[in-house]
Amino acid sequence: MWGAVGVFGFSLSIIVYWVLAMFTDTGPGEFAREISAQMGVKNNLSLTIPATALAFLCACPLGVPVIADSVFGTVLGFAGFFFVLVGLVSFLPVSLPAWMYPEWHVEWRRRRRRERLAEANVWRDTSRLEPGGPSGSAAGCVNGPFDSATTDSFPDSPGDDA
Repeated sequence: MWGAVGVFGFSLSIIVYWVLAMFTDTGPGEFAREISAQMGVKNNLSLTIPATALAFLCACPLGVPVIADSVFGTVLGFAGFFFVLVGLVSFLPVSLPAWMYPEWHVEWRRRRRRERLAEANVWRDTSRLEPGGPSGSAAGCVNGPFDSATTDSFPDSPGDDA
């Protein structure tokens, strides 16, 4: 039983490592990519690590005798064996689609970040304004910085506008 818990924890740590390396642009993600690059296997982060983690994840319930003797245990055993085969095939130097590599995800995230930053900063671009026109946030207003709703007196006011 405790062996199954240990294998489950180990598989979760491998999955966290893979997610950090594949899908984050943080310091720990960069560190995980550097470690994987030093291993020298081309498809290390693309196939080897996730297949190994899923094989361990499928194997951890098999440590419980009730599950191991059931149909569910048999299905998990076959799934684990499949992921072991995928892990072994990942050592072959075959090219995978670009989106399966961490470099593609890093570049995609950086491009999306630049696009979002450009979209957010469009309203700050004062070089597009004509001379003598409104500036800053008033440039986007239809009636200038103050429209008729802001110049009217309060509807609750007792009377005369001064």
